[in-house]
Amino acid sequence: KFTRGPGTLLGGSSTINITDSAFLSTGSFTAETSTVRWISNEAAQDISSVTYYNVEFGGSSVKTTYTFTTINNNFLMSGTASTTASANLSVGGNFTIGDGNVYNTAAFSLAVAGTTTIGTGTGGSLDINVSTTSVSFGNLIVNAGGTITNDANLSYTISGNLTNNGNYNSGTGTITFSGTAKSISG
Repeated sequence: KFTRGPGTLLGGSSTINITDSAFLSTGSFTAETSTVRWISNEAAQDISSVTYYNVEFGGSSVKTTYTFTTINNNFLMSGTASTTASANLSVGGNFTIGDGNVYNTAAFSLAVAGTTTIGTGTGGSLDINVSTTSVSFGNLIVNAGGTITNDANLSYTISGNLTNNGNYNSGTGTITFSGTAKSISG
């Protein structure tokens, strides 16, 4: 078990692998340009509520996020990890939902400045299922086998391009493309 005590843990440019849950009662974490990998294959993991630079949810366990809200750079889901949001999430870079992964927005917003990629050939799912959330993407790519489901019929914004080679269940919500010279393909 990872325990953060009094003081500050500096991430530097390191990769931090965590295979258990974190017990966080005091202290702070400064991400710098680090990558934190939550990679349990056994028990569910409780994810620390801190700001990350790069973060990966890997392995095969369910990830519980609590008030996990900011990723300054990239968010990668790998293995068969899944999570249901428990707070609004802002991703400053790219968000990749790999084959076998599920990200569920629940009642919370999702804002991705970079490219959101769903699936890498055989699976991956983004579920938007509560109409009170707001969702925005830079570029949105749904690869073969990937699925985006908008059961909430939410209207959302794409500021980049849309590529759909998978299953795009947009519901009845409106998709707004902001900016100029956008492409829709797939």
